[in-house]
Amino acid sequence: MEPDLSDTLRRIERCAEEQGLDPADLLDAAALAQQTALPEEMVRNLLEGGDAAPGPVEERVTSRIKVLADARLRLTGGKLPDLAIEVGKHLGCSPKWARMLLDGKKMPNVTLLYQLADFFEVEGGERFFTAPPAAALNRALLPVLKKHQANDQTDPLDALMRKFGVEAIDARHSGTMTRSQLETLLKDVIKSVMRPDPEGDDTR
Repeated sequence: MEPDLSDTLRRIERCAEEQGLDPADLLDAAALAQQTALPEEMVRNLLEGGDAAPGPVEERVTSRIKVLADARLRLTGGKLPDLAIEVGKHLGCSPKWARMLLDGKKMPNVTLLYQLADFFEVEGGERFFTAPPAAALNRALLPVLKKHQANDQTDPLDALMRKFGVEAIDARHSGTMTRSQLETLLKDVIKSVMRPDPEGDDTR
C-alpha cells in the first residue's frame, strides 16, 4: 500500500535530514508542477501541508491536457494548429476536434486519455489526468522518496558522516582500519563533541 502525500512528505524530510540535505532542494515546486500538470501555486500549497479541492474530474482532465499542450508549444516553439494536426493523427480524429481538446474545450474518453498519455509521454495512463491533485503530486514524489531512501541505505557510514557534517576521513589513518572500525571511531568522535543530553543520558 502506497503512503499518502503527508506520509511521503514526512519520509522525504526525514531522509533529507539524515543525509544532511535541505528538504527544499528535493521538493522543487516548479519542476513538480510541470511534471504533474498542476498549477505551481497548488503544488506549493500541498508541499506546505495544505489541501486542494479535487474539483470535477472534467476540469482536472481538460486543464491538464491544456497544460501539457501549452508546455509542448513552449518547448518546441510550434503553433497550436500544427500540434492539433499531429495529435489528431495520433488519436485518429480531426485536427479541429484535436485543437478543441488541446485548448481544454473538449472532454476525451478513457481510450483517448491513454493515447494522450502516450503522445505526451507521461506515466500513469488516464490516471495522470483524472487523479485528485494530492494523489497526482504524491505519485510524482514517490520516486524521489525511493531514490533517497536507497541512497540512505547504500552506505550507513556515509549517511552518518553527512548527518554530522563530516566530509571526509584522512585516508592515511583509515587505510588500515575496517569499515566497522571506522564507523565506531566516527561515532566515538561525534559523541565526544556533542553536549551531554539534558536528561542525563549522553550515551546514545
